Amino acid sequence: MKMTLLKQWTKTIEGDISEKIHDITLIAEEKLVDEFGGFKLLSSEENDGRGLSLKPVIEVAGGCGSCGGGCGH
Repeated sequence: MKMTLLKQWTKTIEGDISEKIHDITLIAEEKLVDEFGGFKLLSSEENDGRGLSLKPVIEVAGGCGSCGGGCGH
């Protein structure tokens, strides 16, 4: 599976948007999509065998997002 750029977001409930890819629907806060310019969906193979992952289009300095930690970076 190759990286998929998420770009067909649809407004859902207030402040959230979604995008459907085949049978999977991803939901995100609209402000996160605006802040990071959208996301790329990486396959497990592209993510060193660690499962599916979302990668921001606009990367922040240091390569980390605003998740609050837990990954050791």
